[in-house]
Order: sequence, then structure tokens, then C-alpha cells
Amino acid sequence: NESAADEIALHFERLLYKPLDLNSATREDLEMLGILSDFQIESLLEYRKGSGNILSATELQLVNGFHKGVVEILRPFITFGNRNGETSNGTKGGFNSTALLKWWWKEGEENYIGPPFYSQIKYSAEASGKFRGGFTLEKDAGEKLSGKGRLPLGDFFSFHIGVENVPLGRKAVLKNALLGDYTIRLGQGLAVWNSFTLGGDLPVQSTYRRGNAAVPYTSSDENKFLRGGTVTFGNNLGRFTDLETVLFFSLKKVDARISGDKYTSLPADGLHNTGSLLETRKRLGEIVYGGSVALKSEKMKVGLNYIGYGYNALNGRKVQEYNRYQMYDGQYGNFSIDASAVMGKIRLFAEAAVDYGGNIALLCGILARIAGWETSLIYRNYPRGYIAPYA
Repeated sequence: NESAADEIALHFERLLYKPLDLNSATREDLEMLGILSDFQIESLLEYRKGSGNILSATELQLVNGFHKGVVEILRPFITFGNRNGETSNGTKGGFNSTALLKWWWKEGEENYIGPPFYSQIKYSAEASGKFRGGFTLEKDAGEKLSGKGRLPLGDFFSFHIGVENVPLGRKAVLKNALLGDYTIRLGQGLAVWNSFTLGGDLPVQSTYRRGNAAVPYTSSDENKFLRGGTVTFGNNLGRFTDLETVLFFSLKKVDARISGDKYTSLPADGLHNTGSLLETRKRLGEIVYGGSVALKSEKMKVGLNYIGYGYNALNGRKVQEYNRYQMYDGQYGNFSIDASAVMGKIRLFAEAAVDYGGNIALLCGILARIAGWETSLIYRNYPRGYIAPYA
């Protein structure tokens, strides 16, 4: 959808500013690039181990799996060592910023409570490769330009500020710290995953989810984000193992229809262009919290994940077929354990999750390259009673 497309565009725009050095990148760095398959990553690591640094795009084409078309796609987002003005990790110094403005008039919206045009202002900035921030201001067609709890020119406002890769000692590092709006991606998504995923240049590779656990929120969707703070710590436990810890907390208001001490519906389209819809705006309090602990090595990962959540009103929705397995009151949540391993040209991955009601969801899969074919097989089992609204 459009929101995911915006996030993906900003991901690659950031790579233009902060290209990845292929000669110093770890397996995890290469996975976060979002373009390469497991087979391509393994081929690149084996080539570096046997032949040393890659000196040019021409030499990269000699690596198994990196034909000319792939290299042309990669070229704007990678380096083969330092470029002018870059530090040793491929990060440009100084300050970089991007602004985006969208505006259009929408016919047939003249009878709503606000002017019939859509507008979006988006800004992001990064300094020294460690500090970043940004905001999004959006107004849907027919919504008012201003009002209680809103900024002029926008009905929806989102922001974030953060730092990354801050050393905390000889073996510890603050990988990421964010305040404001963000998304969380843990495991294979059975407990929590409320953001896009990139798995490589072929659809078959997207069956395996990968990505940083905490990501700044840059979309204009008014629901699919958390608002508060998150931190990610890394700790080197030895030559082959890292311990990664993620903590997050969110407290925000969401759209809801309220009757007494109960909510009767949760509108999710973000529209407030009539008096009735305006009355639903930010009526219900939502709390979300949780964390993850993962042991990672070069080719293996095992993680424990948890998310808890709840509203400050009771559930008063009418039970219907589409929502009868989404009902809960008070605090609810999910636990999960996930694991993955790379063995040559094969990746195995799995996750098992349970909700507070005791319902268990399972997922396991395999990605493999067989006789030049990228192949995937995945098994999913989601009971109808399994509740996981942030998955």
C-alpha cells in the first residue's frame, strides 16, 4: 500500500546517504540492506573469506549470484571502501535532510466539514550518521485544517528523534534509541510485527522476515505505530555470540466509539471528515509494552519475545464472525520463541507463540537454492482463537 511504499522509499533514500561498505559489512548488515537473498549473502561472505576485499562493481559480478542486473541495482547503495567524505564504516559526516510535500484537490469532497484537499508534509534529517529525526503532518480530504489537539494544516502529526551505534563500553553498544513514533519487528511476526519487511529481489525470499527490531515510524497511516520510547542494546559475549536486548513502551490515544465505560468500535481508516467521525478521534487510551532478548552468532539466532497491551475501557463491540476471535478485556499479550540458522545454501527458521488465552500459533520454514532455483517451503498454523493484534 501507499504507506508501506513511503517507508520503503525512505529506507533506500537513507542508504543513498549512508551506503553500506560491502567489505566490512557483517551478515546482519547485509540482511538489513533488504535487497540480497540468503544465497547471495553467503556467496559474498565466502568470496571475501577466500579472495579478500572486493575492489569494484566489475569484480562483484564475479561473485556467484551477482549478475550484472543485481549489481546495477545495488550500486547506488553500496561502497567498496571509503568514498570521499566518509568515515571508515561508510557513513558520511555532516548533515543530511529530505523534505516531501504532497497536495491534491479531491473532487466530490465539498460536502464534508473541511476543505476538499489532501496534504502531506514529511521531513527527515540525519547528522553524523548517529542522530536522526523527522516528522509527518497530514490532512485527508474533507478534514478541518485545525482544531483541538491538532496542528494547523494537519489532522495527523507523527514525529521521532533518535540515536544509534553509541558505544557504552568495550563490549556493549546502544544500537538504537528512539523517542516518539516507531514500529517493532520481532521474530517472524507471530507476536509482534507492525511494519514492512524486505526479503530480497524475489518474492519467494519474503517468506523469511528480517529487519531491525525498532524502526522510526515515517508512514502516514494513523494506526500502525507505537508512541513512546524504545532502546536496543548489544553486548558482545565472545568471538561468535552477541546478546541483543530490546525494550519498548507506548502510550497513545486511538480512534474509538465510546458508550459509557465501553468502546463499541475501533475505526482504522484515520478519516475525520464528518461530525460523527470527528467524535471518534483519539477517544480511547492504549498502552503497549514489551521486549526481546536474542542470542546471535554469525549463522544462528534464538530469541525470546513478549508484548503486552490493553485499553482503558472495556470491550463493548457486538460479536460478529469477523471479530469474535479478537475480543479481550483488560491486559492481554503474547509470548514467543523464534530461531533461525544458515547451513550453506539453506536457511531454516521457526517461531512458536502463545497468547494469554493459551492459544498456540506455529510457523516454520525453509529457504534453499537448489540447482539454481530459489525455493521456499513454509508451514503456518494459526488457531482461530489466537489473538495477536500487533502481529
